[in-house]
Amino acid sequence: MKRQAQFVSSGKVKSLEYLKKESVELSLTFCGYEECDAGYYYIPRKRNYCMLHVVKSGKGICKLNGVNYFIEENDVIFVFPGMEYSFAADPEEGCALLWIGFVGMRAEECIMYAGFTKDNLVRTTGLASEMEELVEKILEAKEMTYANDLRRNGLLKIFFAQLIDEYNSQISKNNAQEEYRQETAEYIKSAIAYITQNYSQNIKINDLADYVGVNRSYLASSFKKATGYSPKEYLLSLRMEKAKSLLTKTNYSIGQIAAEVGYTDQLAFSRMFKRRFGESPRKYREDIEQLVICNQKVAPDDALL
Repeated sequence: MKRQAQFVSSGKVKSLEYLKKESVELSLTFCGYEECDAGYYYIPRKRNYCMLHVVKSGKGICKLNGVNYFIEENDVIFVFPGMEYSFAADPEEGCALLWIGFVGMRAEECIMYAGFTKDNLVRTTGLASEMEELVEKILEAKEMTYANDLRRNGLLKIFFAQLIDEYNSQISKNNAQEEYRQETAEYIKSAIAYITQNYSQNIKINDLADYVGVNRSYLASSFKKATGYSPKEYLLSLRMEKAKSLLTKTNYSIGQIAAEVGYTDQLAFSRMFKRRFGESPRKYREDIEQLVICNQKVAPDDALL
């Protein structure tokens, strides 16, 4: 026997239930909200219509077809028709939920455009307050009149329109961010390649920015985000590592090495090297040479100890 539509307002629950299908395309069947006490448990059940739940506050766990989802404030959960669903509010702070049930030829189409699939049943919204206002307006239209039928289904469409607009905005933002990251990555690669090839020259940040094709401030901030170094710090680090390699592997004089890594002033090079590594280039080379001599004197048997 088909149940009659009814409005329920009891304690912490307010809802409209068993609304008749007024539209073939999209029609509201169920709507409400509830303040769930800590530890509240909604037993597993299946519905023959689509459902959306919005978490107004608190947190909990919902189980959809045997998979647990940890949900919190501003999460939106979608339940497909025939999907087993249960919910447990957080045992300490509880949870407040609002929900809508709906049917129609365009029901799952609306859900898809709002960002939900069977592999993506939960997403976050920034529209929880707007969703709550729409549910309140639907509940105000509780009298079962033709005008209110139109009003409730109109509000349902607005509900979806807002969710779909938000999702499209998120997609556009994500795409723009991805394009920005890819574009920035190419700038940084070009900048690093330029520094690596020209570290022995007098590189200036303006020259580097001109080579890459962006302004100086943009390059500096992007480079720092991507590498953890400013272009100047990266150049200095590269020069000092190259200097260490030359001190170890060549017999070049300190002056020659300074010139090789972009310093016209040997004293300035030595000061920078000592500031970075704690000893002068000459002392560093002596230490390396002494270490090599000591290693050559170690007997094979001793080396195994």
